[in-house]
Amino acid sequence: MSEIKDQGREASTTMSKRGVRWHLAVPPEASTEYAGTKLGDYYLDAKVKLHTQLTAGKRLEELYGISPVGISADPPAYIGVAALGAELVYPKDDAPMIRGHLIHDPVQIDELSLPDSYCQHPAMAPHVTI
Repeated sequence: MSEIKDQGREASTTMSKRGVRWHLAVPPEASTEYAGTKLGDYYLDAKVKLHTQLTAGKRLEELYGISPVGISADPPAYIGVAALGAELVYPKDDAPMIRGHLIHDPVQIDELSLPDSYCQHPAMAPHVTI
């Protein structure tokens, strides 16, 4: 394990000496594993999200000597479709997903409308408030 940690530090030092900028991006699926939290809670509770990102970052630093990018809002990928009217579900320990289909016939595309305020839409609430 310490060999991997040393290699991570060496790679980080070598890369920065060469002037190449890079960062480690850690997806929520991995962050929640390192922090011991559930994906559903991660996406629905901003405090859990913050705790998860901070804890996972510290754990990666301890294990491998490298740190992820930092803190991010990290809304689920399907949030835009939910704002158009699709049902967004949050499983206990899986990534958020759309239930069913928003459009069953191409004619329905013309019936879609954007919300007046994207940030005020109920699907966005867990991602814009603490």
